[in-house]
Amino acid sequence: MLCPGFCLSLVLAWSAGGLPAAAQENGSAAAADGPTLPPDLALLHEAEEQVRRQRYARAIELYTKLAELYPDKPAGRAGHSRSRPTAYLGWSDVVRSGPSANRVDVVLMGDGYQGNDIDQRMFDDLAARVPERFAANAVLAEYLDYHDFVRINLRSRDSRPPPPEGTLETALGSRLYGKTPSEVQVDRGRAWSYLGELPDHDNLVLAWVRHAESGNASGGLVCLGTAWEAWSVHFWAHAIAGLGDETPAWMHLVGDDLPRPNVANAGIAREVPWKHWLDAGARRVAIFEGADGKDFGAFRPAPVCVMSGGGEFCPVCREALVLAIHRYVDPIDACRPAAHPLAAEDPGGDSTAIVAREPLELSVVPMQPRTHRLDVHFFVLPTGAVPPPPVPPDDGRVWNDRRARGPLPELDVLPIESAAQPDGSHRFRFDPAEWPRGTYRVVCRVRDAARVGEETWVLADEHGLLESERGWWVRVP
Repeated sequence: MLCPGFCLSLVLAWSAGGLPAAAQENGSAAAADGPTLPPDLALLHEAEEQVRRQRYARAIELYTKLAELYPDKPAGRAGHSRSRPTAYLGWSDVVRSGPSANRVDVVLMGDGYQGNDIDQRMFDDLAARVPERFAANAVLAEYLDYHDFVRINLRSRDSRPPPPEGTLETALGSRLYGKTPSEVQVDRGRAWSYLGELPDHDNLVLAWVRHAESGNASGGLVCLGTAWEAWSVHFWAHAIAGLGDETPAWMHLVGDDLPRPNVANAGIAREVPWKHWLDAGARRVAIFEGADGKDFGAFRPAPVCVMSGGGEFCPVCREALVLAIHRYVDPIDACRPAAHPLAAEDPGGDSTAIVAREPLELSVVPMQPRTHRLDVHFFVLPTGAVPPPPVPPDDGRVWNDRRARGPLPELDVLPIESAAQPDGSHRFRFDPAEWPRGTYRVVCRVRDAARVGEETWVLADEHGLLESERGWWVRVP
């Protein structure tokens, strides 16, 4: 998760004495039981609270008052900025599944919505339907709890259809472009500046443009006209998983772009990105010519898919989407006690090891897909059997996601089974009476086999994204 900066209200409130963590999660600048704020910060908090409660006209009144009363204070300057005809108003959760640090943050923005209650609530209703769209798709529904949905309310002076040139005053600067007059895009720099108001995010935005059609997606930014709401999952898969279109006969061109997980430039079985699915003899996977809007020289893996306008993802796109989700979400959501880094222990000297003079309980909380369970195993490794840390990919790139870790090494000891507790956690009881004196590395590994019903959804996981571990150094005196 990326944290480019906290929103102004949180920074200001912290300077006044700190905020409870709950206030940071729900977009509120203070909590009922929190510290007493100075008048300017209290007024800013109240304005943001009105945004969170969908009372936008009242929020703008308070921002205007804040600017008038405290023009020389940071809170007053924030009020001045947010009371303009085109402005950032605030943010709040649509659906909060868990801590942002271990969820895919789906950030929703709107362009062309004016600051009155009717307009903003139209956007709010649209934002509220996005989780429903995700839940209607089999793949995203299976991992729906791996997502948080957050809306950022933006006020635009103009609320007309975007022109070919950026002549309207809107929060995201939407305009038409491309080979057809209905394709729409927004200003990426503006979208990312509003992302900076959030305490945490993944550089993933779904921006809705009022009075527009069509859309596009690149580099984590989806831009859609509201008339294309039904295509939100299609374009989201473009943005998060880098999938290509599987629709031919669109631009009537010959394919010459770089391959994507589901699009190839050559129809040769040993060269397509989904070769492993062909080798496995997977049903519904083959090589079909026509993809990426091109009739010839571009190939797709299935006749019908979400990426060609169908209702569900083909196996190849489904695999890519599951792996993309796991670039952001660790299969282990929490553990107790806090895990020890592999390098934290010096077996020959002082360390952070837990001294086990009596039985010790270690636990993890795995993530929970909708219908299948993750595999959880514990291992007890003598110091000499502890493998080195995973080796990151040696390709010169720096990733801000879980691919940077590399696959976990094999463990040369037998796993110890663990049963799920009613609260979803898995626990291991380390009894020092059962082990000779010495230092041990107790490891819990959690793996998502991605087997849903009778189907395996992921055949190739080169970065080991579906597996995670937590480890503790334990010393038997």
